[in-house]
Amino acid sequence: MVLTELGTKIIESLKKNQGAKPEHYIETTTQICKALEEANVSTDIIKIFKRNVLKKSIGSKKDTKINMQKIVVNELIEMLDPKTKPAFHPIRGRSNIIMFVGLQGAGKTTTIGKYANYYRKRGWTVGLVCADTFRAGAFDQLKQNAVKVHVPFYGSYEEKDPVKVASNGVSHFKSKAFEIIIVDTSGRHRQEKALFDEMANIRKVVKPHEIVFTLDATIGQAAFDQAKAFQQEVDIGSCVITKMDGAQGGGGALSAVAASGSPISFIGDGEKFDDFKKFSAEGFVSQLLGMGDIHGLIERFEASAIDEKQLIKSTTKMMEGDFTLRDLKTQLEALSGMGSFSKILEMIPGMQEMLNIRANPDDPTQTVSSQMTYKFAQMDRVLKSMSKPELDSKTVFTEESRIKRIAHGSGIKQEDVTQFMHSFKAMMAMFKKMGKNGGLMQMMKQMTSGAAGGGMPGMPKGMGGMPGMGGMDPAAMMAQMQQMMGGMGGMPRGKGGKMPNMAQMQQMLASGQAKMPKGMGGGGGLGGMMKMLGSMMGGGK
Repeated sequence: MVLTELGTKIIESLKKNQGAKPEHYIETTTQICKALEEANVSTDIIKIFKRNVLKKSIGSKKDTKINMQKIVVNELIEMLDPKTKPAFHPIRGRSNIIMFVGLQGAGKTTTIGKYANYYRKRGWTVGLVCADTFRAGAFDQLKQNAVKVHVPFYGSYEEKDPVKVASNGVSHFKSKAFEIIIVDTSGRHRQEKALFDEMANIRKVVKPHEIVFTLDATIGQAAFDQAKAFQQEVDIGSCVITKMDGAQGGGGALSAVAASGSPISFIGDGEKFDDFKKFSAEGFVSQLLGMGDIHGLIERFEASAIDEKQLIKSTTKMMEGDFTLRDLKTQLEALSGMGSFSKILEMIPGMQEMLNIRANPDDPTQTVSSQMTYKFAQMDRVLKSMSKPELDSKTVFTEESRIKRIAHGSGIKQEDVTQFMHSFKAMMAMFKKMGKNGGLMQMMKQMTSGAAGGGMPGMPKGMGGMPGMGGMDPAAMMAQMQQMMGGMGGMPRGKGGKMPNMAQMQQMLASGQAKMPKGMGGGGGLGGMMKMLGSMMGGGK
């Protein structure tokens, strides 16, 4: 996830100073402010944050129980939410015109493709208009993006007047009753009068319902001046922050845009068209601090082309121990339909810290997340190389001729395909055992009934007890799963791509949260499950 280092530093600061004395609150706040400064957040914004946190901790009454984590979370949300105007929501049954503006190089045309893809996947009819006649190749780039996300487009190689192109394109899609009409406008290398005049003229003609300013996260604090300048000229409705994946200035850009009074509607955090998510200050802070983003996860699920009946059927079979390779294929396809596998995992409460653990201490790029993504991609290739009878077989096959054919078709080593089949057989036995004991059903019931209640400690109202989670905190969930899967062995230790042991992961997930209930900590069961998943395709890359 973007700004992972910032999130880790904030979490560590909250863990180190858990006392109730003023010096503990001061030390925690000082460390968090230092982390914000390193994330390129402006000094003025940090001063406001520090003043508010200390006022609500040290400045409160002595008999009041202070929840430092809750105070910090709330102030981070305030930092990223300008609360200046309601978010734009397109209306069904009408042509919603969205005009994109921004400087050249900010990723505007690519973002338009992501924006179009976002609404198309949610059932809207979307059309793209290329009114960028300034940049050579702009129309070709938009055309290519439109084809990739399966939406129609309008533009002209001959017409050089951007106002005419915009007007004609909007009229074209309105005549066909398109619900989302996106207009791409020209960008420049810098803010200049010609750019603003052109935007104003297009705006006057097409009368957009929303003007979106595309802004590059790598510029950091400079985002404030840019957002202000565009806001004054064309009254932008919201901002999309691009290139958030690994942007050193990401924290500065987000906080600067919010400080300018411009709402952030979406963030782009990758090169793929699905690497685009609706921005929520609450959800962003929750995910930043390893608490997940369940609302975002549900939205991804609802927008994916998943056959829910088929998914429920395959899940039920899994819980009954009657699971085929085709059912596993269905589950993997459901995940891939939701976008990047690693980003989906990051949205699950409690997973963030575990996923960022180095799987290989000698290689900082080899994290649990990167290895799991690699393994699941291998599994997908193996399953796609199987025949229909093989996918539907009730027995696990290990014949050398079949293994050789599948290995050749998937580009995977024969021994790794064999390992995959043995691991699948062991997984079936595990689920069958869980089904008999009622363990999995018990956990699912607890997750969805809300019986656990309370949410994660330190979460402000509205963030705990999230839909579908029943308020269960990650440590309790992990412990519950471990209790059910007891006796399956522990996680391997050491270097060479091996995953960290279960005790280390438990310590990370449980730190700063509710203590695990007695009797739920032993067995190394979840470690066995993670070991199995990690070894399904053999060793490291």
